[in-house]
Amino acid sequence: SRMEFKGVSDPATIGIGGVDLGSQAGIGWAGTGTLNIVNGGALVMNATHISTGLRDGAFFIGRDPGSVGTTTLSGTGSLLDVPGSIRIALGPGDAPGGTGALTVSSGGLVTATDIRVGAGGILNGAGGTIDGSVVNLGGIGAPGLSPGTLTILGDYTQQAGQLVLEIGEDGVADL
Repeated sequence: SRMEFKGVSDPATIGIGGVDLGSQAGIGWAGTGTLNIVNGGALVMNATHISTGLRDGAFFIGRDPGSVGTTTLSGTGSLLDVPGSIRIALGPGDAPGGTGALTVSSGGLVTATDIRVGAGGILNGAGGTIDGSVVNLGGIGAPGLSPGTLTILGDYTQQAGQLVLEIGEDGVADL
């Protein structure tokens, strides 16, 4: 299946450039799925915890073993806003998941408490921003697109997996 959200400048707008979701959502939950958020589109999770009243929720990309999820944000103002964790190639509690990819580029913004990347996952992009911490638990972190910069407004922790950087002889590098 495929979901695509486009911003208000596009005639294929869903709502006013976005969609609100509940406490758990995912792409490639138990099968194969693709989500493209482009041209200022937004996907916002607005659930609140029943006890605390605070925003709460998780977004899964490639959640279950054997599943495949791909999420791409591209274009200024494009937003994926998750009040809790984004889990790439991971299930609940960091259980092994399927295969997942999150690409944030060209002015796209992802906000989350943290993004956790499992063994079958990749986090990449150039010119995009992640507002939250990133924990690589065995996947691939690959900022830049030969070369380029992926901005992380939080901590980056490499527990396992790979961090792939390119450094050119002229000093141009992925950061």
